[in-house]
Amino acid sequence: MPNRVLRATEHLATLPVSRGRALERAALRMAPGAALVFMGLNGISELNFASSPTTNRITEYAFFAILAPMTGVGLTLTLTGTRWALLALWPGPLGIFGDRGGLTFRLGPMGRRRFDIGGLDVTYPFERSLDTDDPEAVYESLIDPQIQMAEMLPRIGHPDADEPLERRILRFVRMNERRTANALRPFIEFVRRDRPAPSSDE
Repeated sequence: MPNRVLRATEHLATLPVSRGRALERAALRMAPGAALVFMGLNGISELNFASSPTTNRITEYAFFAILAPMTGVGLTLTLTGTRWALLALWPGPLGIFGDRGGLTFRLGPMGRRRFDIGGLDVTYPFERSLDTDDPEAVYESLIDPQIQMAEMLPRIGHPDADEPLERRILRFVRMNERRTANALRPFIEFVRRDRPAPSSDE
């Protein structure tokens, strides 16, 4: 029986987004964030900027200069933690999907992004230049290529991405790198071997 032809949107690989990990990330941000906001606002409320013989406004302003940024950091941590909490509780489907048309991140409150397959650049450390100051990258390039391809995620770049996509993937899944690489392998192999060549009709 001949192999069935896959449609462009039929998934080659599906990675589940870990709601449990999202809750952990939410707690790690919201708890210290709330504490910083409480301490900052409480400290600011006790400052006395009124001019009097018993107060030194220079000291008050110095304390404010410390407490205000601390409160801002706390608010930022609380807001980012809230986004992770919403991701964990999101009622709709979540996941990272690779198909013949590209790689799609469905991340609920954190948005939906699709990276078209024509722009994806998928390379392993042994295929990249060693002209780098990163000792970890140099070490990885020396690992046997077969082990790299079996156990490591390749670098997945795209012009529309603000970071390597493999980092983004590992941030949202519970699986370790080896299991993630195994789950994503059909898509990786398609991108590296079977995707249509770019059109040259120019």
